[in-house]
Amino acid sequence: MKNKYQLSKKTMDNIEDYYDFVRTSCEFARNKLQKHHFKRKVWTNNERVNLYRLSNKMSYEELCLHFQRSVDSIYYALMKKYSDKNIALLEKHKNQQSNAVIKDKKMTQKYKLNKKVYTNYSDYFIALKNSKNRYNSYSKWTNEDDELLTKLFKTMSLKELCDHFKRMPGGIRSRLRKLNLDDSVFSNDKDTNIEMAQQDILKEAALLFLNTVLHDANPVTGEVFDQSSIWAHPQIKNDIRKYLDEFRVGIKKK
Repeated sequence: MKNKYQLSKKTMDNIEDYYDFVRTSCEFARNKLQKHHFKRKVWTNNERVNLYRLSNKMSYEELCLHFQRSVDSIYYALMKKYSDKNIALLEKHKNQQSNAVIKDKKMTQKYKLNKKVYTNYSDYFIALKNSKNRYNSYSKWTNEDDELLTKLFKTMSLKELCDHFKRMPGGIRSRLRKLNLDDSVFSNDKDTNIEMAQQDILKEAALLFLNTVLHDANPVTGEVFDQSSIWAHPQIKNDIRKYLDEFRVGIKKK
C-alpha cells in the first residue's frame, strides 16, 4: 500500500509532490502575512504533534496564525513531517489517545444507593444530591467538618458517620486518610472497599481527561481540537493547570 502525504486537505501520493506543495504554500502565505511578526521559540513535541495533525485540514496561513509561528518556522517543521522520527512521534501520540479511549470505555461501573443500582454515573450523582441521607457526597469538606470527623470517628461506626455527615462510606474513609487518620477499622466493609475502588478509577479517569485536554486532544476520540473549540480557550487551560497543581500539592502533603 502506497504512502499518502497530506497538507491543507490535499492528499498526494509522492513525497516530492508534498515538498513542492509545502514550498508553494509557504510563498503564498509569506505574501499574505508580510505585516505579521511572530516571536521565535522552540517547538515542543506536543506542538509538533498538533501541527502535523492540524496541517491535514488547515491552510498554511491558518497554521501560522494558530501557532503564532513565522512562515519559515512552519516551513521547516512541515518539511520534516514525514521523517521517521516524527512519524514515530505521531504514532506514539495516537497510541496514548487510543489508551485514553479504552480506559474511558472501561468506566462501566455499577453504583449502589439506598438499595438501588445505577449503571450511569451521572444518574447516580443526581440521585445522591437528591437523596435525604447522602446529599453531601462529593461536596467540599469544611474545617468544622474535619474537626468533628476527627472526634467522632473514634466512637462512631462507619454507618453512623455516614448518617451524621450525609455522605457515602467511601467519602468518609477518603477524608480520614486525607487527615492522616487510621481508617483501617473499617477495612472489612466490603461495600466500602468496592466504592473506594470505584472512586480511585473515577479519579484516574478525571486526571487522564484533564491532561488530554491540556494536550489539545479530545479525551474520547483522540482527535485534535479545532481552534474554535471551547476547550482550546486559554482560560480553561489555565484553570485546569491550576487544579492539577493544587492536586499534586495535596498528594505531596499526604
